[in-house]
Amino acid sequence: MKKLLLILTLLTFANVGYAKDYSNAGAFLEKGAGARPQSLGGAFTALSNDAHATMYNSAGLAQIKNIQFDSMYTKLYGDVDQTYFGGVIPIGDNAGLGITYFSAGVAGIKETTLDQIGSQFRATETGKNFDYGAKAIMIGYGVNVLPSLALGVTTKYINESMYNKQATGFGMDIGFLYNPFEDLKVGVNLQNVVKPALRWDTESNNTDTIPFKATIGVSQKINDFTLLYDATLRNNRKMGYGLGVEYNYQNLLSFRGGLNNSALTFGAGIKYDVFNFNYAYMGSPDGVLENNNSFSFGLSFDSVSIDKSTGLGATLPQKDEMVKLDVVSSTVIKPAGLDVKFSDMEDHWGKKAVEDMASLGVVNGRPDGNYDPNGIIKKSEATKIVLLALKLKQKAGNAEFSIKLNKDEKNNHIPIRVDIYNKDGVLVKNINTILDVNTSEKKLVWDGTDKSNKVVEDGVYKVKVVVENPYEEMNTAKELHVTTEYINIKANDKTNTRFNDVSSSHWASGIIQEAVTLGVVNGESAMLFKPTKPFTKLELVVAIAKALKKEGYQAEENVEISYKDAVLIPHKYDELIKIYISALGAGGDEKGALNPNKRINRVEAATILARYLSTNKVFDTEANADLNNREVVNIESSIITQNISLEVYKTKANKVIIKGSAQGIKGLIIDGKKTSINSLRNKLFAKVDYAKDKEIVITAIDNNDKEVEIIVSFSQGNIIVQGMANKGLVVAVNNKSLYIKPTGQFFSKVKNSGNPNTILKVIVKDSSKNSSLAGL
Repeated sequence: MKKLLLILTLLTFANVGYAKDYSNAGAFLEKGAGARPQSLGGAFTALSNDAHATMYNSAGLAQIKNIQFDSMYTKLYGDVDQTYFGGVIPIGDNAGLGITYFSAGVAGIKETTLDQIGSQFRATETGKNFDYGAKAIMIGYGVNVLPSLALGVTTKYINESMYNKQATGFGMDIGFLYNPFEDLKVGVNLQNVVKPALRWDTESNNTDTIPFKATIGVSQKINDFTLLYDATLRNNRKMGYGLGVEYNYQNLLSFRGGLNNSALTFGAGIKYDVFNFNYAYMGSPDGVLENNNSFSFGLSFDSVSIDKSTGLGATLPQKDEMVKLDVVSSTVIKPAGLDVKFSDMEDHWGKKAVEDMASLGVVNGRPDGNYDPNGIIKKSEATKIVLLALKLKQKAGNAEFSIKLNKDEKNNHIPIRVDIYNKDGVLVKNINTILDVNTSEKKLVWDGTDKSNKVVEDGVYKVKVVVENPYEEMNTAKELHVTTEYINIKANDKTNTRFNDVSSSHWASGIIQEAVTLGVVNGESAMLFKPTKPFTKLELVVAIAKALKKEGYQAEENVEISYKDAVLIPHKYDELIKIYISALGAGGDEKGALNPNKRINRVEAATILARYLSTNKVFDTEANADLNNREVVNIESSIITQNISLEVYKTKANKVIIKGSAQGIKGLIIDGKKTSINSLRNKLFAKVDYAKDKEIVITAIDNNDKEVEIIVSFSQGNIIVQGMANKGLVVAVNNKSLYIKPTGQFFSKVKNSGNPNTILKVIVKDSSKNSSLAGL
């Protein structure tokens, strides 16, 4: 009788104990699958970022960045076998494919007949047994149709069987995932848009149709927490809901809890290397049947893309590519009209760093014109951008040559292409640039690599200049002797580093070989590099530290590794971490943690690289007299500058709020207390108790040891700003520059309007820099 009750329940349940509300075909799918979604109360529609996306919302497949598998087997209520397998794979950068197998069933059900005796019925076992089984196979596809909107479709095959009879049907689900803000997602899953009609192979050919169901979900990420809510509507039934919260620690441990209607759920997960284990507890709302425990085992492999991506994304059009002039002075110029912008970075905290890095060619956008700030960076991609940044900083003994053209009255900026051929006449490199014919000549630098970034052999190379249409092709009858010396390492002295998982045709083969030879990045083992492995924060910090060490940077005396999570950093990296801190500052999050095992995303990588390039001592625009009247991007002035922008105001609660941004600052003290600066957002915030005539002292020291002291006080209806500034600093109050005496003193008085929230804006910048504080 127990198994009879179970089979009746299985045929009708979606929420245990509410069978009368959920009796329909395909009801075995209602509870979903996977320990992670189940422990979150089933609220997974707006998350759907793993192997379960095919079942919960196929639009989530568009955000899949690596191959994942998940599996689950459990016994519901002691006798119902439930099995689940799911897998997903990314397709390029904007789409993903998923497949799911899910089954439930009860074996050995005793056949029972009901005999009527008068007005009474009596159950009699016949001695025969039968089984009930149900299974579903789903194939889903999700794609980003807009920068913030993904669409997904799932087709599914469903089969139910009992005795020797079975029913089969096909259906379709449609999903949407909208990401209006960085940490907010809204998901919609429309199940059975094409309703599966299960036709039984009985004499009556009875057909059971699975009804339409709509679920809308919201996901909000707050620091390491993710809050989830789902609401479900079905035909002629009351609305169901799911609530969930997930805490993720260092991408290693997860703790979860939730409600599925009135049923309590909770669980946990652990990730180790490619393996992940998850547990879920699902309560029974009314105690009719047993509570349930389920376990999932999964694999998460390195990111693999079906299409052949070439790094961080599509490059800029050739006419807009950046031109390196005279690497010795490390100056970069912009062709006329070039403006590197990404539509998804307009209001992003990392906009400045990303656009500066893109303007230098260190990072690129996606093919759709977006930057994808939250995208995960593969090891091969990280190797590429670190190496490019390193090359921007180093003096190179590479091939230099000049180009001259007669003045053109119609067009002063002519796009040209420089082709470089080896002694056998084979094209080895193209350099695209813009030629300003108002200058006497243009100096170009070739770094001695071919089109695949592999280092070429020493020899004699021919240079051919191609002028873009409508201009004709011209040859420079100039033979160029090339040496490929780079950072004092000649090509024929470099180690022939090869890895089994990086073929010679791999787009990053030459990059990886050069980076490993230079000792900036290492393989995972002697034989494997793992180019598609997601890069972590620690790995990028270590790579930058190795580059700094090669430049001669050393750890300062008494520097300490004081991250809150320092215990997670292997001691073998102590020296490199100290070099990194000495050169760039701690760079932890607002809690003082490094998050070493966190997979670093694209915007974080660009920000760290911008800070790395700010340490350069060889950028010098004065070394290039021919750059007059051109738009010059000087790395010190426009990427990382010593700037402070503050807003100061008093609240009704007699508190003085000081907030703003600071960049290139290694020390900040407000009212006698050291104030932390968010390393990624460069933001600062402080709250000080107000007292009449109290002087609030703000002291900042930049990376060049220039110091400014700002004293703010509220007195007799005025706000007084005064202090001391080192030579070379400019101070502005409410957009008005202050006179700084030869002694370094400055003073300003601003009338207080009486509004307790009157805002005083104070800006400090280095006068030797030509950059605006906008966007900081």
